[in-house]
Amino acid sequence: MNGFRALDLTFGLSLAFAVLVLPLASSVGRTELGLVAGPVASALVAVGILARTPTLENGAVWRFGGLTFLVAAGVHLLAGTGANAGEASPAVVVGVWVVAVLAAGAVVARRR
Repeated sequence: MNGFRALDLTFGLSLAFAVLVLPLASSVGRTELGLVAGPVASALVAVGILARTPTLENGAVWRFGGLTFLVAAGVHLLAGTGANAGEASPAVVVGVWVVAVLAAGAVVARRR
């Protein structure tokens, strides 16, 4: 496994995990935990993806991460969930993230 490739995928996945981990940690009053848990989760998933699918294109992961970030941030902003101020409930944060992951996954899968 190439370390630079794992790092690249980690950064791409960090976009997707940022809109889950940071608002979730903020909603339970542990913002500092989100700053550590997000990158760790991204790195673990990146290594797992590379172990299972070593031929996966990095661009697909970046598209997925970017779309997940944009959809989740957009839903939080347009719906006024309060995630930006740390006022969203954990259920709302997870629900919005799941919708964003499904939407981004559908778009990326369709492009392949």
